[in-house]
Amino acid sequence: MVWLGRAPVLGCSGHGIRCYRSDACTLIPPTQRAGGFPGRFCPWPSLCLKGLGGASALGSGKGGTMHLKLGAVWMVFLVSVGLAQMDHSAHGGMAMGSTAELSRLSGKAFDIAYMSMMIEHHRGAVEMARAILQVSKDARIRKAAQEIATAQNKEIAQLTAWLKAWYGVAPSARYMRMMRDDMKPMMDSAMMGMRAPGHPMSVDRAFLEGMIPHHQDAVDMSKACLRRAARAELKRFCQGVIEVQSREIGQYRQWLQALR
Repeated sequence: MVWLGRAPVLGCSGHGIRCYRSDACTLIPPTQRAGGFPGRFCPWPSLCLKGLGGASALGSGKGGTMHLKLGAVWMVFLVSVGLAQMDHSAHGGMAMGSTAELSRLSGKAFDIAYMSMMIEHHRGAVEMARAILQVSKDARIRKAAQEIATAQNKEIAQLTAWLKAWYGVAPSARYMRMMRDDMKPMMDSAMMGMRAPGHPMSVDRAFLEGMIPHHQDAVDMSKACLRRAARAELKRFCQGVIEVQSREIGQYRQWLQALR
């Protein structure tokens, strides 16, 4: 990995490149969601460049020139591989495997898969909410995080009870593991941002940039639920997820703009 000072190469969400606090770049599938949030795969988009910066960003003099040349070569390699991966990542954003699985199911099978996945998805949101409550000083963020933890813990209990009452099963370990794997890149980014004291990116921004795509995936899964679920009660639950989390996405985006 080529060290590029404090200037990761390219726009992180557009070319399969993801910035980390180490200021190196790591390949991940590029975001494919139409209208997706631009910071989706970058925990610190304010540190990402739209192209290679000048010598002051990468160093100066001979050392800076060498870094620039090495950076350009590395950039071409990363973009080539990242673009080559596009065909394999064109089925969704964060929850690619989960979304693909749900698209193949309907009726009882869908209900069990959706509820199991959403239980794990909610657990991820609760983990992020608890993390930001430990560090945020913003009353709005703290209130939002507390509401997430309270509401989604209640929904976890509701979904677990429905699985047992309707189908006589516990949440599926397979589907929960699938969801956890799909959430991991986004959650790792958000958690890293919230646990990085002294970093130019605020902990509040890290939380919002993680929670927005997290909510969006819940909305997308729930839209599929309206078409594919067997139980009317579950469809009403999914409609509630769509309404509440879509509204929260709009609010979080407004707060995020004010933080920039």
